[in-house]
Amino acid sequence: MEFHSGLNLMLEALAYLGRRAGGYSCEWMLERLHSRGVKDLGQIKALLTPLSRITEELDAAVTIDPERLQYLFGSLPGFPYNTIGTYSRGFLLLYPLVSEYSGSCEAILDRARSRSSCRLAGDLAMILDLGEEPELSGEELSARILSLNVPAESKVAVLELYHRGSDCLLEAMELVSQVVAWMANALPRLELCCVPFIRQVQEVGPEAMLAQTSALKSDPHRGDELRPFLFGLDTLLAVQSSDSGTVQVCCGILRRELQEALASAKGPELEVFEAIRLLADQTRFDILCYLRDRDAYGQELAAKFSLSRNTIHHHMSKLLSAHLVKCTVDGNRIYYRADGNSIRRLIERQQELLLSEP
Repeated sequence: MEFHSGLNLMLEALAYLGRRAGGYSCEWMLERLHSRGVKDLGQIKALLTPLSRITEELDAAVTIDPERLQYLFGSLPGFPYNTIGTYSRGFLLLYPLVSEYSGSCEAILDRARSRSSCRLAGDLAMILDLGEEPELSGEELSARILSLNVPAESKVAVLELYHRGSDCLLEAMELVSQVVAWMANALPRLELCCVPFIRQVQEVGPEAMLAQTSALKSDPHRGDELRPFLFGLDTLLAVQSSDSGTVQVCCGILRRELQEALASAKGPELEVFEAIRLLADQTRFDILCYLRDRDAYGQELAAKFSLSRNTIHHHMSKLLSAHLVKCTVDGNRIYYRADGNSIRRLIERQQELLLSEP
């Protein structure tokens, strides 16, 4: 796995707009950490301060009507929680093209407008974790969207993106272009915010950084890349290049610090309690047992347990956050498997907490 320190400004713009629409500021993040029991916030606050200043300047420079911002980059109801608006209208339309960005928003807009209806359907299905096919018929996309366990208004919103999304695309890209232009002028300052993360990767290597910040494993034969994700902060996204087929893993620059802070605040008792609580759900327990000796991807799990892909995604996010499963990216598919080492450590902690010494 290689490490590239350059920022993808289009992805950064999408993440910034999603955070702004959701109100997920640097101050919000500090308050959330405090509410979850993190007491020593000095290091994280020091790392967030320069980004907070840049964000304030960007907020002032790019004027956006709040209602339009929310419409374009606010998360649609019912989809999994995230801080960068992954399930917003603008993100759904533009994210599949992020890997093709090479400095020109106009070129990306042209590419988006020239997509065939079948390619657009495939892109929407991919980002919603409804399939891996590069192209899909409108009828099949509609059937999969209607099967989602989300509010009807969200289903309608996604279907409208497919049938009548051109105006939304233009509006979203106009905002993204404004943000990208501002970021391009402030690029040295943005890159300076990434220096601590870059040093960490250089010290431990990209594979170790990926292992420390996620349950994701890369394919050593594919030449995958690890990149810093500035406005992602706590997020990790995998973007497959349509040209080379390699996967660009964009890792939030504070992801490791945030995970360590939350882990230290939990303590072993809470960690064990949360794992037991997660596995008290029969479906999650059955999925974990199924994955103990095999790899499986979302669609396979959905078929095996007769659940929607959205429901499977919800369960896997929970199991991943508890480090009970690990995953590997293969193209547009994510394969899951029970994490035997983590499960053994969890059982050892249970024994230490619940069994007295002989």
